[in-house]
Amino acid sequence: MQAKFLTAILLLASVSFSVFGQVDIASRLKRQYENKKYDSIIAESASKTEGYTALSFYYTGMAYYMKNDDDNSLVYLNKAIAMEPDMASAYYYRAMSLTYIEEYLEAIKSFQNAIAADTANSGYYTSLGDLYFKIEDYDDALKTFSAAIHKKQPEDRAFTMIPQVYAAKNEMDKALQAYYFALQKLAVSSASYKTALYNIAQLEILNKNFIKAESVLKEFIKSEPADYSADAKLMQVYYGQKKYDSAKPLRDTLYYAYRKGRLRKTLKDRFCYDQFTWKDKRIEAYEKFETPRNNGDAKLIFYVMSGTDHIDFKIQTEYDPLLVELGTNMKYVLCKDQGDIHESYKKQLGDLVNYDDLKQSVLDVLDGKMKPVSENH
Repeated sequence: MQAKFLTAILLLASVSFSVFGQVDIASRLKRQYENKKYDSIIAESASKTEGYTALSFYYTGMAYYMKNDDDNSLVYLNKAIAMEPDMASAYYYRAMSLTYIEEYLEAIKSFQNAIAADTANSGYYTSLGDLYFKIEDYDDALKTFSAAIHKKQPEDRAFTMIPQVYAAKNEMDKALQAYYFALQKLAVSSASYKTALYNIAQLEILNKNFIKAESVLKEFIKSEPADYSADAKLMQVYYGQKKYDSAKPLRDTLYYAYRKGRLRKTLKDRFCYDQFTWKDKRIEAYEKFETPRNNGDAKLIFYVMSGTDHIDFKIQTEYDPLLVELGTNMKYVLCKDQGDIHESYKKQLGDLVNYDDLKQSVLDVLDGKMKPVSENH
């Protein structure tokens, strides 16, 4: 009897030490993960995983995830889920890894499992919405983002993605309404609020609601003075209203930023200062910062666009050194490039350009009212 009792005590002690050992492993891996010691976690799991709990497998999977090793991340996250089927975060990061390796259908199921395990997490809905958006399932994306914004702590991104879904569906009025709704819900200091402001301005410009566009752009520029793309957008607002004097300080700001090397990407060497339509085409008017010095160099360029970003052809003012040698005030000739055909017109311009006159000349070229004086292939 005493021997059986002693054996029972020893067995109980063995189980207790085993449980405490499992807890110690998970706690240690958690500390290493929080300290970004991912390689240490991976090295430990490579030697043995005896005594690992669901949490231990989870932190090992997360270490691989942070090292962009999605295949191994999935191995350990699957082990964690097998041991604890209600671990929402394991399902979520499993879904993220599946998304990265383009296993989209399986990723959707895993996101849905994460949501089923934690219905209050707005981030889970937002990431699932992102995946639906990625695979162009816009209706499900809209439903999922809409669910995300109605959670107790909604993700900012969900508010700005809803209008993007509407835009992808070419429902631009609904997109604009959704951006205005986002402004009411987002913190004024947040990046998402500023994104909403900027996109509202772009849509209002396209709608020719220049007063509204001007208001939101000024608010944006006040909070982000170093984002020079907004200065170019505000120039478009003033050009749309023919307030060219109001646009001049903005042009000066862009040239100053260019000289200081502060401009990047689309503003690196030029800026768009006006947009207008001709028939079913959108015309974007650009100005290059560099002063042309070689024959054929362009200064002002009008891109004739079809669709979102396809350039059909361009009309531009090209530097003509012969005009300069003649001692006139003229420097540029209006030209057109379409495919391998280059046409020149009689229209000549100097440094000071009457924009309304130039714009009308461009329209005359488009309408065939102004004929080329020369053509080269």
